[in-house]
Amino acid sequence: MHFKLTLPAVADLCEIEDYINKNNIFAAQNLIHRLELRCKSLTRNPHLGSKRDYLKPGLRTITESKNYLICYRIRKDSIEVLRILHGARDVEKILRKMQSD
Repeated sequence: MHFKLTLPAVADLCEIEDYINKNNIFAAQNLIHRLELRCKSLTRNPHLGSKRDYLKPGLRTITESKNYLICYRIRKDSIEVLRILHGARDVEKILRKMQSD
């Protein structure tokens, strides 16, 4: 099993990195690395995250670095990372607006 990032998740990572880079390049690189490692860990234990079916069927979330929420779905042979969001954002509103597949 492997993980794949959707285009919105890639955009989220770029936005996170750009924002933190303004103050601390090392911290930005470190955080992006931790987020990617967390995504990879889901390939070994995909049911680790909490179910969020009330927002979208099959949606699961897991927290990384206290403030970031990785939103994903378990697919047949992969973990599909839908979004990576800071907890200060209106996460539920953002997730409800996601297009259904």
